[in-house]
Amino acid sequence: MKRNSWIFFLSFFIGIILINLFGNEWISANGMVNRYTLRTLSFQPVSGERYFVYVLLLRMKIVLFVFLLAKTLPKQIVAKGCYSLLGLTLGSLFTISVLTNGVFGCVLAAAVLLPHGPFYFFAFYVWERSLGNSGYSVKHRSDANYRLEKKRTWTLAAVVFVLVLLGCLTESYINPFLFQKIISL
Repeated sequence: MKRNSWIFFLSFFIGIILINLFGNEWISANGMVNRYTLRTLSFQPVSGERYFVYVLLLRMKIVLFVFLLAKTLPKQIVAKGCYSLLGLTLGSLFTISVLTNGVFGCVLAAAVLLPHGPFYFFAFYVWERSLGNSGYSVKHRSDANYRLEKKRTWTLAAVVFVLVLLGCLTESYINPFLFQKIISL
């Protein structure tokens, strides 16, 4: 985890620098996190059931894609790529929020990531920690090792699935409520 933390923070700062260099044109063209959109969201009700299905399908596609990549490519490359993308995205999100909304942008960015963010983080953490435990040689693979590896993979998939499901539930039912309360401040 220590090795990957420098990748995360480097990507985070690259996201900040990129938005500061090219962000004014991009923010004005896309209108991300502008006050009009925030005001509209504060008065618009969100259907939790529909939003849950949307979020669940979106997150499960990502989880499935990362699991499949980890089975086909060197696992550490996939983990480093995920850390890089996560850092770049969070750095960009916080910078855009601060540039468009000032200090209130920090609160707004935190509201976007809480309370579902910790569930996704722990799911990624469990997945990333398991990458080092599943490396045995194909030449010396016995049936017992294969069954153990298969059981470990399915257990890991179940734990990650439950964590992502909990994140989707909080993102679709609790997060819109908190987000509307913070916007109305």
